[in-house]
Amino acid sequence: MDAFSDPQTVARYVENPQRLVPGYADLQRMAGLLLAERAPNDAQVLVLGAGGGLELTMEDHSESDFLSRVGISAVETAMPIAMNSN
Repeated sequence: MDAFSDPQTVARYVENPQRLVPGYADLQRMAGLLLAERAPNDAQVLVLGAGGGLELTMEDHSESDFLSRVGISAVETAMPIAMNSN
């Protein structure tokens, strides 16, 4: 069975990076801070493999105006994941 066909796997997909990648939250925070510091006001950010959308929320960076001044696009090729994530 294809993993993306299993509803339980899809439901847990968003949890996996935080559980499987040491320092995942810190990596996200670092990436967001660097982008906020270096990206021009009209930057266009492309997130490849957006999965559950964790990279799109960047909740840790709400203190900056980064998300309000750039355009963000996301691509996820595993459609069952993208369609079932929150």
